[in-house]
Amino acid sequence: MSNVKKIAAVVSLLLCVWCGPALAQQAQADLPPDKARAEQAVAQFQQRALQNVKQALGSNDDEFKVLEPKLTRVMLLLYQQSAGFTLFGRRRGSTAFSAVLPPSEVQKARIVLREAIDNKDSTPTDIADKLKAFREARAAARAELVQAQDDLRQFLTMKQEATLVSMGLLD
Repeated sequence: MSNVKKIAAVVSLLLCVWCGPALAQQAQADLPPDKARAEQAVAQFQQRALQNVKQALGSNDDEFKVLEPKLTRVMLLLYQQSAGFTLFGRRRGSTAFSAVLPPSEVQKARIVLREAIDNKDSTPTDIADKLKAFREARAAARAELVQAQDDLRQFLTMKQEATLVSMGLLD
C-alpha cells in the first residue's frame, strides 16, 4: 500500500475509531463561524477521542494521566502529516481542525508542491525543488512521529501496545 493510501487510511480509521461515525461527520462538517467555536469543537473532539482510547486501553485515571500527553502528541503528529487531504492531494474543505491548528511543515510543503504542479509555468527544476522540500519535511515529521510513538510505547503493556497498533496510533 502506498504511503498516501496508508496516511488516508490512518486518518479515516482514527476518525472512526476515536469518535464513531457521528463525530467523523462532525469533523468534516463546515467550519464553525468563529474561531472560538472551532476551538471548542476541536477540544470536544479531542476529549472524546482520548476518552475512547482510554476505554480501549482499559486504563485507570492515574495511568491515563501519564499516557494522555503522549497520546495527544502522537495524535497531533498523525493529524499534521495528513489532515485535510484526499488520496488525490487536495483539501475537501475547511474543518474546525484546520482553523485552530496551524499547518504543519509537511502540510505547507505539500501545498507548495501542489501549487508548483498546477502552475503551467513551473519548470522541472522548480517542481524537483518543491518535491525535495516536501520529502524532507515528511521525513522529519516521520522521525518526530517515531520518537513520539517510542516514547508512548515505553509506558504501555503489550496488550495496550497491540490495541494502539490496531487503532492506527502506533506502527
